[in-house]
Amino acid sequence: MPDAGTGRQRAVFFIDGANIYRGFKSHEIDSNTFDLRLLAESLAGPARSVQEIRYYTGRVQREGDERIFRQYQRLLTTLNAQGVTVRLGRVEPRSEDNALADKLMRFLGAPRAPEKRLPAEVYDALVSMAIQHRRVTYWIQKAVDTLLVCDLARMAFEDKYDVAYVLSLDGDMTPGIEFARSLGKTVFGAGPEGPNYQVKQACNLFIVIDEQRLATCYLPEDF
Repeated sequence: MPDAGTGRQRAVFFIDGANIYRGFKSHEIDSNTFDLRLLAESLAGPARSVQEIRYYTGRVQREGDERIFRQYQRLLTTLNAQGVTVRLGRVEPRSEDNALADKLMRFLGAPRAPEKRLPAEVYDALVSMAIQHRRVTYWIQKAVDTLLVCDLARMAFEDKYDVAYVLSLDGDMTPGIEFARSLGKTVFGAGPEGPNYQVKQACNLFIVIDEQRLATCYLPEDF
């Protein structure tokens, strides 16, 4: 059903935040330098009316890394200023053995002739460093992909859009894309060139966002 006010097709954008920015890594852009609404309008063109832009990411808790939390707060402020709807999954810690620390301990423990041994203070510092970093902690997003797929399918069923733009290179999006298309919706994938074969196959069309289009979508420096 076209937009009653304009007669244009209704377009909704579903943006897999972390995934899409990893894809643009070589262009050195991030969510605080990039105008998602300008990008959406550029992709939609004159034939479609941008109804909503939905951005999916994990919820960062204040109890974690303070620097990351400040970056997260800035992200929310930027997206809110652009009129973007933010949908939040979870961010959870994971830990694993640090292979580099283990390798360093083996190196330090190898027998050496006296003249090739490290000074005691250097040896002790390296051992302490290896022990301290024997386990590493990293953070992963959970439920973000599921949230996007559910919204994509639910909004198609509720007839909230005619055309969906899915900005992601993640093959996990394909069930939602296929369901939306089964209801007669048009689904465009969009993102940088990359390993997006499953998304390409599931969508009506995959639009490569190239440097020329990116150049028109940066925020002003004083934003």
